[in-house]
Amino acid sequence: MTSLRYIAGNLELTALPSLPLPSANFGVAMYGKTIYVAGGQSDPNSTSARQTLWSLELSEGVASCHSCQKWRVLEPLPATGRILPVAGVLEESFFLFSGAELTADPAGRPVRRYLADSWRYHPRTGWAKLADSPRPLVAAPALSIGQSHLLVFGGDDGSRANQ
Repeated sequence: MTSLRYIAGNLELTALPSLPLPSANFGVAMYGKTIYVAGGQSDPNSTSARQTLWSLELSEGVASCHSCQKWRVLEPLPATGRILPVAGVLEESFFLFSGAELTADPAGRPVRRYLADSWRYHPRTGWAKLADSPRPLVAAPALSIGQSHLLVFGGDDGSRANQ
């Protein structure tokens, strides 16, 4: 992974430590100096998605010291593994919405089942189930607005996935 920052009119790229496992199509959000990465898959042909949750604490003075920064393996999501979930943060909580479950078709190819469940992770209390989304929201960005709202932009509900 790479961190991209805009500082005084310049873009600054900083390499981050590798994730604990090779991963793609995960949800990611940042609270303060903590990056959260949830779900994903090991490769494009995977027929299962991960339930994983990892965090990386970015500290001043260790940006160039990869051995000083390590991903923490946190409590896995107590639900179906997923790719392309919507991820966001409010206060100290990490939120995970929707995504797509992966299974295999009769020929062994990956098939997506779009999800609508919602979850909150707090570092002190762990995962809590929230009300489901009105529809799936796959691969959408989420932005915190004020102290109590996450705004989700668009998202794929799967209704046109096979067209």
